[in-house]
Amino acid sequence: MDVCENWIEKYADIDFKGGLPEVWTDRGGGVLEVWYENGYLIDVGYNRDLETYFVSLIKDDDWAVPVRTIAIRSEGELPQAIRTAVDIAAG
Repeated sequence: MDVCENWIEKYADIDFKGGLPEVWTDRGGGVLEVWYENGYLIDVGYNRDLETYFVSLIKDDDWAVPVRTIAIRSEGELPQAIRTAVDIAAG
């Protein structure tokens, strides 16, 4: 099973509060990215080796110093982690 398949459909009930979600599938399993006009980016990915989801909040393309990174082992906890990042990104 591809855990990253159809992320936008799977999490359609999340209010991205003006963010523009995109799914990229060419990064070794896919990621969900949500872009905001204020310079924030939410990056959601799954590391198969660690069996862990990572929700990273990036500001002004500074990947070296994320504003926040949340590691999630259970897919059931992922929507809340995304909502937390959305609340920060959207202000």
